[in-house]
Amino acid sequence: MKLLASDWDGTLRRNLKVDACDLDAIKLFREQQHRFGIVTGRSVGMLKNELAHYHVSCDFMIGTNGGVITDADFSIIWRHDIDFDAAMELIELLKSKPTVMFGISDGDDFGNLQSPEDEGESTLIDVQPIDPQQIISRKQINSFYLRDETKSKTGILYKELSERFKGRMAFHYNAGTIDVSAAGVSKRTGIIELMKLFGSHEVYVIGDGHNDIEMIEAFQGFSVEGAPDEVKRKAVHCYHGLADCIEDLLK
Repeated sequence: MKLLASDWDGTLRRNLKVDACDLDAIKLFREQQHRFGIVTGRSVGMLKNELAHYHVSCDFMIGTNGGVITDADFSIIWRHDIDFDAAMELIELLKSKPTVMFGISDGDDFGNLQSPEDEGESTLIDVQPIDPQQIISRKQINSFYLRDETKSKTGILYKELSERFKGRMAFHYNAGTIDVSAAGVSKRTGIIELMKLFGSHEVYVIGDGHNDIEMIEAFQGFSVEGAPDEVKRKAVHCYHGLADCIEDLLK
């Protein structure tokens, strides 16, 4: 049995749409008793309604860059949260930076803690953030998402936070946004944990972002044509889209 884990933004969903040929390929892959799922930096609550909107069916989701794993019904079956004291320290630091937009997630729900006045309209589909104090009160902070007012400033912030919290949290920079998860957590480790739950499979991965590089290297994975050159160089093959990848896997 084969298992394919696909990144979402930029890999399966491109230019704010999912191609019909990709949906057909996923359906065929699953009909042949293989498993397909999404591996993403987003929380479960940010994405599950969007998957329904685009008619994407899957057997699992690895969310928050490996911080949570769900079953086919998007119920969380495994999680690794951020150390709470470290998370609260990061919150206080980010509050001192007024140009930084940031929020937190418990792996499913998410809430914005700081949004500058010029923050643009959200592109999330059929979902609303909750009061972040609900997440804090449960002491179950699974991830952060944040960015500064420009990509260059976000890059500087990424370096600052990675050094300051080294060994205490994992920072993932991709497309001008920083995602934060528990120390040692990544999409690669999420797939390893998934295999402990699902058992032995032939594992394949495909992605387009810098936060996909580690899993692409670990599983001899694939990329897509729109990915940065740095990502494509790590992949064993670069496909036009997911349908072409699945076609090869089913040969």
